[in-house]
Amino acid sequence: CMIEKNYREAFILTKKEFQAQKSYIPLIALLSNKFNQMYMTKNCLLSGMSRQQAAETVAKSAKISPFAAKHAAQECDGFTMEQLKEALRILEDYEFALKFGGANEGIEAILCKIYAIA
Repeated sequence: CMIEKNYREAFILTKKEFQAQKSYIPLIALLSNKFNQMYMTKNCLLSGMSRQQAAETVAKSAKISPFAAKHAAQECDGFTMEQLKEALRILEDYEFALKFGGANEGIEAILCKIYAIA
């Protein structure tokens, strides 16, 4: 939803997920995994691999389906390497804060930061 700029739907889904899980930690883990896959794919693309080669490499190294790897290759186009690194750092910090206290910002603010909306 966020990549497609459907923010309202994304925020509704995050609230539903929180109600179901009573925590944002599973969602943060899922987002971290997704951004890690995009980071690996972007790294492959910047090293000169074709989209197909990058997807195959990421599928093998991350042990994900070829479909998910191709999707990561498409999604990483909207981000620079620096943005992907920063998103991973933000997600890591937020997960730590959720687990050990100190999380001041809601999930919406984090989503805006990692998708470079704010």
